[in-house]
Amino acid sequence: MSDSKKILITGGTGFIGQHLISLWKNQHQLFVLSRKKDIAIEGVEIINGDLSSIHQHKEILASIDFVINIAGDKKNIALMQATNVEGLRHLLEAISEFPTKILHVSSAGIYGIEQQEMDEITEDTICLPNNTYEKSKFEAEIILKAWGDRHPDRYIAIRPSNVFGPLDPSNKLLTLCKALQSGKFFFIDKGALVNYVSVSQVVQAIDQLIDKNHFENTFFNVNVPMTIAHFIEHLRTQLGDTPEPKTIPAFLQPLVFIAAKIFDLMPKRFQFFNSGKYRELTSPKYYNVSKLERFIRFEHTKGLEQGIENHIENFKKQGLL
Repeated sequence: MSDSKKILITGGTGFIGQHLISLWKNQHQLFVLSRKKDIAIEGVEIINGDLSSIHQHKEILASIDFVINIAGDKKNIALMQATNVEGLRHLLEAISEFPTKILHVSSAGIYGIEQQEMDEITEDTICLPNNTYEKSKFEAEIILKAWGDRHPDRYIAIRPSNVFGPLDPSNKLLTLCKALQSGKFFFIDKGALVNYVSVSQVVQAIDQLIDKNHFENTFFNVNVPMTIAHFIEHLRTQLGDTPEPKTIPAFLQPLVFIAAKIFDLMPKRFQFFNSGKYRELTSPKYYNVSKLERFIRFEHTKGLEQGIENHIENFKKQGLL
């Protein structure tokens, strides 16, 4: 960006937040809301507390230009309502009296893609959240929209798909990489679409949206749809020498589907294959990003390829591959 801004990041010590701080710490005056005591981040001012107590820091909020809300809970069901929903409500109430703008990081999971009848998922597609996490993110968006009705031109929300990259605590794609190395991966439909986006692409999108500063109370999908054949080829290129994946013959695919259903009935630790994985290997559905492309410069394949390279290099440095 051309000029320095005061930016508050919630969830700044998390996966996306750490990458965002790395990009911005020498460009902007950054504040991070953190529940952790005695935490220090170079180039960042720490605000101790959580979203339920954010109203106690109005002297700081009064000077903030933008809030990037990444705070959320994805694993602990008991905390999802308090953090993902009520946390956003507290934050919006706290900034209402100031001109502060907010970029909210939601999730493409709110669409419930497996339940959608259409293959193309746009920002106007009806949301059919399936699990507790998706429902909490959807409820948060409803609160954001209602707040936006009273505060025009104050928010942007992005809906990233499956975000991967260095610092991801879930090590997304590691199991797939190991399956490719061991020759245990197989295709069911090479034309199936996968929906992934690298963390660097998400961070660059946030950076450009803030730089553009056209907050029109709107939503954007952030995704790089790609055939599974091309996605796997990019992974294999970075992994090096891996066996050529086999393809399940068409006449055997119904049996594979039945097997997936059977595995669904087993404890999760034994589900090396299930109906969820079957859908991933056969689905033609994708999140359309044409709206985002009309708004900012968003690199598709090139950015994803670079993200895969960085991710696998990081796995190797950690001795995971």
